[in-house]
Amino acid sequence: MGADALRIEHIGSTAVSGLAAKDVIDIQISVADLDACSARALQSAGFRPAPEITCDHAPPGPTASANDWRKMCFVEAAGERRANVHVRRAGSANERYALLCRDYLRVHPLVATAYAELKRRLSASLADVDAYADVKDPAVDLIYLAAEQWASAASWTLAPGPVPAHLSAFWGRFVESTGRAGEDRFYEAFFFSDREDVANELAELVLRGVKRATAASVWSHDEEGKPLPRPGDLSIVTDWAGKALCVIETESVEVVPFCKVTAEFAAFEGEGDGCSRSGATPIASTSLASVPGPTASSARACSSSASASRSSIDHELTTEAA
Repeated sequence: MGADALRIEHIGSTAVSGLAAKDVIDIQISVADLDACSARALQSAGFRPAPEITCDHAPPGPTASANDWRKMCFVEAAGERRANVHVRRAGSANERYALLCRDYLRVHPLVATAYAELKRRLSASLADVDAYADVKDPAVDLIYLAAEQWASAASWTLAPGPVPAHLSAFWGRFVESTGRAGEDRFYEAFFFSDREDVANELAELVLRGVKRATAASVWSHDEEGKPLPRPGDLSIVTDWAGKALCVIETESVEVVPFCKVTAEFAAFEGEGDGCSRSGATPIASTSLASVPGPTASSARACSSSASASRSSIDHELTTEAA
């Protein structure tokens, strides 16, 4: 679907390790506008439209408008492994429903076990596929309603998108050589600053181990709908041209008013004279941990509050090596 595909996610039961499931892969493609996106690429690849499926079941309680449950649906090409491709609007209620239920089941194995048993019993007693879905939907709603409470308590948000295609080889070598993590821990690929000279200078400070923290406004994250980094998140630092330089790991994140930024953090940030300056804007701070291997650090800010972060280089590879 080209540029129309904002994110592509594996959803449904087969996306939850150990959960009993039919041998059908469910894929969700998020697009900016259902009416404006083109599905010709999917059809050219052999995926067959299911025009009779135009919306999802909506759970009980206060819900979004009917438009928030619309979707397009496609099934596998003839002769290929069974698959359902759900095209949904990014930010819609049904996009959230699918991802939230998946993530909730991934971290609540007992709920997943109970859900699997329910599906086995329904499959054994209901031969009609439509009847199976009609009975299963309210059960999934129970999971969804519990998942919403969990999401609020755990500050769950949609994870950032996948590793950019032009950095996938670099990321693959990082995962292979360190055995650390796949895309579930990837946060972002980025360069510092909006100026080429500064971006390259700060990247060099990261590689030298001088810059081990950073800060940004919380407002900017809220405005973009982007979650703050979390401890354990991995990010690729690039130069201005987008060349991958290293992988850093977030060690800690703290949201504080700018005037409360400490001299210690300013020193970790490693820029200028290493001193903080007073101000009124709140900031979020993040700290990144060092790991075995070449170590350096970087930090980043987040938010209408600002954010600060400390980091360490998890792995260093050149683009050529990757």
